Amino acid sequence: MCKKEIYTLKISNRGTGAQTIVTNETFCVNVPQPLRRNQDCMITIIDGSIVMDTTIATFQDYHEVGFSCDLPIMGCNTEIPSGFTFTGYNQLYQVNLNAWHTTAITQPLKPNNMATYRCGGIPEKLTFWRSIINGSSTEARLTYNGYFSCTMQIEFLNEYDE
Repeated sequence: MCKKEIYTLKISNRGTGAQTIVTNETFCVNVPQPLRRNQDCMITIIDGSIVMDTTIATFQDYHEVGFSCDLPIMGCNTEIPSGFTFTGYNQLYQVNLNAWHTTAITQPLKPNNMATYRCGGIPEKLTFWRSIINGSSTEARLTYNGYFSCTMQIEFLNEYDE
């Protein structure tokens, strides 16, 4: 029996490790060398936080906000603006905002789900962003100057786990 390799990785838009790609929207981090592998793994979201000001004018239009990333997750997303197609799956967690529409504060929102995903490997860099589902029920990137983070557990699979 092989010993399992399990790591914990936290990424956020704060600190010197986070590089800004698009101001207040898209960020990138370098993945530590031991985690950069072209090897199947299971990723479990163990914590996350998205800070938002519920008094901004467009907040009432948002149905959910999520943490999205360019990990090569094995899955598909059919929430697209038009057509009968799909995109790759990239939302690691989301927060349902309907309960927050009557609260006027800056609030750290916690995930509704702590999902597990199968991933085709971990790249050298991870690009991540906040995504929203708005009134038209389509996913879009959210530009907002607030903290957001995701902590994940990564378990690398070997030939005996498959």
